[in-house]
Amino acid sequence: MLKYNGCEGTLYFLDGSIDILTFSRLANDLLLIMGKNNDNPLGKEHILNELWAKGGLACSGNNLNVYKPILHKVLVSLGFSDLMFTISRDEFMFNSELDFKK
Repeated sequence: MLKYNGCEGTLYFLDGSIDILTFSRLANDLLLIMGKNNDNPLGKEHILNELWAKGGLACSGNNLNVYKPILHKVLVSLGFSDLMFTISRDEFMFNSELDFKK
């Protein structure tokens, strides 16, 4: 079973079969946003606003184009290829049973 800790930005298996993975702040925040909107389409602009604009950072599609594939690659490497997917060019969806409380 996969366990996620949003406060610490860590992801690990309860059986200890992998080392604890620690995400950068932005990658962790992206995972939290997607998880809190589980099974709901998220528009690219909404994600950019939540991650960057609200934090006073300059946002662009390039920022999201960097962090989303990194996060997806980590999840795929853990055997979870179907958790995050693209609906359209500007919409994404996350589908997981992880607990996403921060």
